[in-house]
Amino acid sequence: MISKKQCISLMILATLFGVSATAASALERRMDKEIPINELFKEIYQADISSNNLNAVLWMPFEYWKASLSHDKQVSPEVKKLLQSELGSVFILAVVQAESSPQTNLNFNFFPEETVRRGLKVIHVSRDGQLRTLKLVEKNSNFMNVLKETIRPMLSQIAGQMGDNFWLFVYSDIDSSGRRLVSPYEPGELRVSLGDRRGLQKSKIKFEFPFNSLFVPRMCPNGKPAHVSWKYCPWDGTRLSN
Repeated sequence: MISKKQCISLMILATLFGVSATAASALERRMDKEIPINELFKEIYQADISSNNLNAVLWMPFEYWKASLSHDKQVSPEVKKLLQSELGSVFILAVVQAESSPQTNLNFNFFPEETVRRGLKVIHVSRDGQLRTLKLVEKNSNFMNVLKETIRPMLSQIAGQMGDNFWLFVYSDIDSSGRRLVSPYEPGELRVSLGDRRGLQKSKIKFEFPFNSLFVPRMCPNGKPAHVSWKYCPWDGTRLSN
């Protein structure tokens, strides 16, 4: 059996380098091993960038880790159980913020962790429009601390200075009765508000659910795939199955 630290390293490597997917043609959830990581990444990464400001968020739900590890035969049932217990009730936000000088407009000055934390607010909007402010987990488990220590250097290696300035925050993803709060399979939104250096609201980043990459695509009569949120094919008005 591989160790906890090896498990985390395998999980990160699989995530960063991606997993291929097989095509299918019915409306249903994709199996973990069929989820295209590159498409999923486009949905879990959102950025608000201007000439003077950089705000980017990478949302890492449990589905992301499961899909990333689904092809790795070294992951034993024991390790999968560990992942479920550690990551099944939380999600991770990786956040980077920076601003450039109005005079130079060249180099970005990145925000330190405490500044990002001070202005960070996360709200889930349910399918019926109810808003819930999500809670930051202040004290992380040893597993989560190791995971965070593993992610940051890899982000730095991939994205340079920007990657080195991503800060990782863990949020609770269950309510008082143990039910999941934020599911990328269900209609809703995750709204991430970011502050300026004084903590005042500066930028809003939104993740809209359901994620298209998690579902087997339906096909329109012209042979083009339909987004999971569509009720009709936009090309000819054909009603899509639910």
